[in-house]
Amino acid sequence: MKPPTWLTLDRLANWLTFGVVVIAFALSFGALKDLAADVGIIYPALYPVMIDAGLVIYNIMALQSSLKGERNRYAWFLIILATTVSVFLNVVHSLDEPPPWLTAILGSAMAAIPPLVIFGAFHLVVLRIEQNARHRRLDSTVAELETAIVGRTTELRHLDEIIGARTSEQTQLSETVRKCQAVLDDLNGAIQNRTAEQDALTVQIEQLTSELNTLKRNQRTVTRTTVQTARHAPGQNGNKSMPVTGELPDKQMAMEKLLAFVATRPEATLADIGQAIGRSKSTVSVYVSELMQAHQLGKNERGWQVVVFERQVEADSESSETSPRNGAVATAEPEPAAEANA
Repeated sequence: MKPPTWLTLDRLANWLTFGVVVIAFALSFGALKDLAADVGIIYPALYPVMIDAGLVIYNIMALQSSLKGERNRYAWFLIILATTVSVFLNVVHSLDEPPPWLTAILGSAMAAIPPLVIFGAFHLVVLRIEQNARHRRLDSTVAELETAIVGRTTELRHLDEIIGARTSEQTQLSETVRKCQAVLDDLNGAIQNRTAEQDALTVQIEQLTSELNTLKRNQRTVTRTTVQTARHAPGQNGNKSMPVTGELPDKQMAMEKLLAFVATRPEATLADIGQAIGRSKSTVSVYVSELMQAHQLGKNERGWQVVVFERQVEADSESSETSPRNGAVATAEPEPAAEANA
């Protein structure tokens, strides 16, 4: 494959430049060698090499710094100085008969140039070593920074993953909280419903309690009336009353339980009454007949009716309208009769 034209021209320019430099070096080499021999330099052939070869080396040093993005001013100073010295010495060599004072000064100056060249070249090398050391430190620092950047990038990527996981967990938690809130709302609604039901039940319980208290009062009234009736009622022989003290007979107790039961259960049957007082149905029938003959128990379309209880209620209502004194007299009247019967 044929190389591009610009590359061919570049190579040609490089070779031509190299040829010109070699020719210039050879010409300057001859002139400086003769001049060094004239002034008494020990090794005259090395003098042009020191001047012109140093000029080439200084240029290479400046180029190297330029390629690294730096400007080596000291190298350029040496380039200008070496070029000036080489030109001046070549001009002096071209003179046919230089003045004696110039020859004496030139010999001393040319003898002083080699140590100056040593100093300048060595200092240039030292500067170049320092520059390379700085570059190595910079390269190391850049490498450390790159490593740190890679580490931080990895950490950031890991943090992004953690943030993503936390975001997902937060989303799930928000969904759970929303569901719990919905369940809590349902529970609050259920609690309100149960509270309303509880209030309704409380009202019913109060009504039932009131009814129960009323029934208990009625039962106590019936029991008290039955006991009073049993105390003042004539015995079976017609001339003796029931005992006032001690326990009542079983039959009388059973009748008392019967009256108390039908007072609260007017729709009860004879079997229900017998089960309640612990007697047979036939015995209950006998008890009912005796109580009905004694006008203590009756029956209508609504069921059993305790006549003694109704009379006692009427008496209680009448006594509540009278004064306490009259009531005390009315309460005390049956006692003489009971004592007479006794």
